[in-house]
Amino acid sequence: MACPKLVGHYIQPGNPQQNAYISRFNRTVRYDWLSQYIYQDIEELHSRATQWLWTYNNERPNMGIGGITPIQKLKLTQRKRSTSDLLGFNRSLQHSFKFLYRR
Repeated sequence: MACPKLVGHYIQPGNPQQNAYISRFNRTVRYDWLSQYIYQDIEELHSRATQWLWTYNNERPNMGIGGITPIQKLKLTQRKRSTSDLLGFNRSLQHSFKFLYRR
């Protein structure tokens, strides 16, 4: 029986490493929770998947990203991005001031 909400996606051409990331995640899902239980219905499976995904992103350290959780990595990346944006803004201001003072 086909699931009407299920949509298949292909990896981007020229990026075979994406398949490795997806395969690794699928293996983690299978070993961590999918094969650990016998589910009574799809709602129970969905509930268990939602709980596991929250734990995976918020509590489970990932050695591939330095032993921190994916949420911590996201926050660090956003902080670095906003800091670099701010520094870039400061550089453009400094450049503008130098230009103004030269006249």
